[in-house]
Amino acid sequence: MMVDFTLLVTVVVVFSLASVVHANPTPTELEGCPSPQYLESGVPGTVQCSSTESFIDIYWYDSTKADISNKDPVLVYKGFKKSGPGYTSGEFDVDPNGSLIITDVTIEHEMTFTAERITSRSDPPVYYSVRVVVTVAPTPAFPVVDRCDSPAQVCLLRHNGTSELTCEVRLSRPAIPLAWQPWPTTTDDPMAFITDIRNTSSLLTSSVSLAVPSVDLPSLDVLLCKANDTLNLLRKSEMVVITYNTNPSSSVKNPEKILVERESQVHLPCGTNDNLVVIWERQPEEVVGFSINGIVNYTHLYETGTDLDSSGLLIIAQVGIHHEGRYTCLYSDGVTDKITIHDLSLFVMPNPAYAVVPGCGPERYCVLKVGRRGNLTCTVRGVRPAVTLEWGFPDGEATADVVTFFNRQLHSHENGETTDVTLSIGYQIHDTTVQRLTLECSVSGPTPAFSKLSTPLDLLVTDNDVPTTQAVTSTNQLSVVIPVVVIVSLLIVLIVAVILIRKVFFKPTRAKKAEDSEQGIPMISKTTDEMTRFIGELRGTYENWYSAVHPIPFLEDKPYPVNLLFVEGGIEYLATNDRWESLGTYHNIPSDPRVKSSRRILEGEPGYGKTTLTLQLAYEWCRGLGESAEELPDVLIIIRLRQFRGITSLAEAIKLFLLPKDTEFGEDDVDRLLKEAPSKGLILDGFDEYPEEGDKSSLIQDIVSRKILQDTPVLLTTRSSFLPRNMTAVTKRIRLTGFNGKCQDLYLKRILPDDEASSAKIKEILQDNPVLADLCQAPLFFAMFAHLSQQNDTDIKSISSATGFFRYVISCMHHHLKRKMDDENVVKLERWEKDHRELDKIAYECLDEQDRPSGWEKVELCNSLGESFVDQYLRIGIFLEEDSVRVNDAGMIDHIKPIQVIQFNHKLFGEWYAAHHLVEVIRTAGDDLDELLDSFDPNNYQYLFRFVCGIDVTAAADVISYLQSVDGYEPYAILCMLEQKNSGDLFIDHLKRLCSTRIQISYANTRILDRSISQILEIASVKQLQVNSLTLDSSFLEMDENHCIVLQSGIRLPCLTNLKELWIDTVRAEYTVSQIESIFKGMLKSKCLERITFASCILPERFEDEHILVQLQERKVTVTWHPSSSGFTLDTQTGTWKYKEGRDDLTHRDYVGEVDTYRTMHPPAPQVKPSRQRGRAM
Repeated sequence: MMVDFTLLVTVVVVFSLASVVHANPTPTELEGCPSPQYLESGVPGTVQCSSTESFIDIYWYDSTKADISNKDPVLVYKGFKKSGPGYTSGEFDVDPNGSLIITDVTIEHEMTFTAERITSRSDPPVYYSVRVVVTVAPTPAFPVVDRCDSPAQVCLLRHNGTSELTCEVRLSRPAIPLAWQPWPTTTDDPMAFITDIRNTSSLLTSSVSLAVPSVDLPSLDVLLCKANDTLNLLRKSEMVVITYNTNPSSSVKNPEKILVERESQVHLPCGTNDNLVVIWERQPEEVVGFSINGIVNYTHLYETGTDLDSSGLLIIAQVGIHHEGRYTCLYSDGVTDKITIHDLSLFVMPNPAYAVVPGCGPERYCVLKVGRRGNLTCTVRGVRPAVTLEWGFPDGEATADVVTFFNRQLHSHENGETTDVTLSIGYQIHDTTVQRLTLECSVSGPTPAFSKLSTPLDLLVTDNDVPTTQAVTSTNQLSVVIPVVVIVSLLIVLIVAVILIRKVFFKPTRAKKAEDSEQGIPMISKTTDEMTRFIGELRGTYENWYSAVHPIPFLEDKPYPVNLLFVEGGIEYLATNDRWESLGTYHNIPSDPRVKSSRRILEGEPGYGKTTLTLQLAYEWCRGLGESAEELPDVLIIIRLRQFRGITSLAEAIKLFLLPKDTEFGEDDVDRLLKEAPSKGLILDGFDEYPEEGDKSSLIQDIVSRKILQDTPVLLTTRSSFLPRNMTAVTKRIRLTGFNGKCQDLYLKRILPDDEASSAKIKEILQDNPVLADLCQAPLFFAMFAHLSQQNDTDIKSISSATGFFRYVISCMHHHLKRKMDDENVVKLERWEKDHRELDKIAYECLDEQDRPSGWEKVELCNSLGESFVDQYLRIGIFLEEDSVRVNDAGMIDHIKPIQVIQFNHKLFGEWYAAHHLVEVIRTAGDDLDELLDSFDPNNYQYLFRFVCGIDVTAAADVISYLQSVDGYEPYAILCMLEQKNSGDLFIDHLKRLCSTRIQISYANTRILDRSISQILEIASVKQLQVNSLTLDSSFLEMDENHCIVLQSGIRLPCLTNLKELWIDTVRAEYTVSQIESIFKGMLKSKCLERITFASCILPERFEDEHILVQLQERKVTVTWHPSSSGFTLDTQTGTWKYKEGRDDLTHRDYVGEVDTYRTMHPPAPQVKPSRQRGRAM
């Protein structure tokens, strides 16, 4: 009884004490429990309330509307046990220090919370009250000014009669105060504006409206909409607005007129160096660019190829016809607004660059035999603007008493951007004593350059009727008068004699076969014997080239003609939207309007068939294989640029490298024949091997930049990473994309026409070895693989990297030669196969040199490596020997000396041996490693890095870490990782590091890189490694029926079962419901999926597949959509979109507005129908 009584008393005391306290709770201030506290909506939040003093129990109450004395706590933390309705529902939790945790903060949690804290059983509870303010970041996270669609910090607005300018911060909580300020700030004239706050579903939109005064023109004002963002909810707290207007007609009466030649660089000045704001417009009201300095330093240009310097000078790099017009520059120094106006016009020099007179050649001075009465005509072709032509006398040397002109007719014919101008005139020579008369077709126009186009000529006057256009080649020619009867009689006799001779001595011959006619030289109008011999010699050289192609370097006894090996792979062109699109076939290069130009670049990775295509073009030209003879250039010149060191003229290169040694043509002859050719084409093969690539003044650079041979079609081949720095604006880029399965099948049919079993075996090996299949997308590698696999397919099946493949090729080349040599040489060859350190060093030094020489003089290389070594590597096929020249100083006796040059059979052989030496250099680099690797751009030397990683594990670790640390080099780290994927822990460590970052697949990737990333994702899936994030940058094509993502390149990714986040960013894409639901289905296969994001595209307004929506909801997968700067989240309960911040639904009206805004910002790319004509070889 005593124990029970004691317990009863204790309970009563405790209950009584609690009743007293609840009746009058007095909140206490605590440093660890501040009020108010700001929590972000949509994420977990903690109401901080902690103390250094320990506690026994803690109770949390909602004390917003009523005293807690009559309320139950929402959460109880007693004896280290959690309870209460808020905890049971999952809404609240508690930190061990007593702080209240809100698992998902919403606007409803904006309330006052009271914590009842019990520190001991003997002391009364202590109460702490905390007011929670819920914050929501606005959408977008910066001030927005009406009529400003750009998220940039500076907005440019032209006055359009609107009397009010409004700035808003939309849908935030709490409201963010705004104010308008002028810039530069003036205290004398404060700005008056109206402030407003709107409530939308508990989210607040604050705005300030400013009345824009009517001002005299021109005007320029800089206004600042500034937010007082004390809670740091905004990404940018200021928006700079530049308002302006111009009225050139009222402010500048005499604009400066500027006339420049097309494709030249133009500088348009504006104001002084003290400009704070500069705005350039081209009428009517087309903004070219603007800049502001001071409050922010910001420049924005609306046209590519333009620039603004610090003084406001507008620079147009290569001016075109579309740049013509009136340019207005409005500028301000902060005090005064001023305007400058330029009228920019272009002129185009004609082609040819002189007035053309029928009967006169390009010599610009000729003699015509004419009668005393007749007609004269002269024409200027392709000129802009139209010029004025006049027939007259130089220096006024004749008068009307001597000759009169009549029936003057001037005709103009527009050809797009240029005009043909023709002047015809009749003349009558009155003075019968005049036997010779000098006239001139003079040209005049807005630029003095046109006056140089005039053509003078001498008229030899005869009393006989002579056609006006009959040219006289010699002024000393004697006129021999022969009776007409005699001439006619002689002609009749001659014709009869020829007919009789043919009937007596020649029998009729059968018609030529089609294959015989193929051997014919391309037709030339008015072909001369000299031109025929010249073309025949070119053709003989090209036949030597294309008749002996060696797919495997050491198989010299089995050459192939190029037409039996050539298989066309993928080919693309760079469209106007900077995206690569299919060109269809190489036959479209000369005629397709999408790549129509006199300058084209054919680019591709090493081994993708650039040189092979060049040989195919040579074959087609020699055989006349176009649709008709007119489609082929009359003369085709193919220059291998690696031979061009020291060459100063095209004629010199043709004489040295394209004509036989016993040719009778000299350089002057070649130069003349090139000028006389009715049409010609030029192929410059291997710009990446050009030894003078850095010499901007060189001949090749002048050709590329169109300073010479402006109208000659030029095709330049190079690696994609070795583009000329001074390409003209008219240059069209074309690239080769390699072999797909169909191309590989066709190639196998070419080399194994009657062996389907071997072809099937080769395809089976590729299907079983994805790494080998990846490498064999390069035509060079596939050709080598196809031929090598016929000899030994056992070892090749186990290849798992580019290094392994190349090591196998080198081994086969050595082994093939060993079988042909005696034992002594075999021993020597085995030593040289393994010990090639001197060659490694020389190859490395070649890559490291700025000039990048493509070969060595044979004598010098033999001195370095030994004559036997060089000879063996020539026989193996690793080295290639060719004739070249050494160009000495012009004053030396042997100005041009023939030499033998040794080079690697393919540049990849050079990178293979250089990689061995680079491994040794990396081992001793120490702290200088990054500086060392910086000298080798992986964009240029992809295989060098891959070979290094495949050769040495330690070097691979350093190289991969370096590539992963440099922005933009991450894709090459993936390629290098695959070279070491059999190295165990090292590969897994790099793979984990990669998977923890964002993996990006860009539309600009090569198929090899896409395939490599696919392999990495597949290995990560097998190893059950979580991939943190995958971004598809305009590279997504579709989700196939197996729930695999298909890329634009055609590569399929593995089923992504371990992906946490997918980001699809595709400009100009509008997806259907079925397409997006297919993506949902595929991505729900991932066990750890948390988020799917779509950007820069249009998605459907609603989704109705309940099964998918339920899965997204149960898996708590967040789906977001960013069509522009706005952001939306998918409501998985309704299948509709909500604003990303807040609870508002995206209405149909707002959805339509988003779509319209998107389509305005991203108009469809222009569609050009490709030409179906087969074009010239160029």
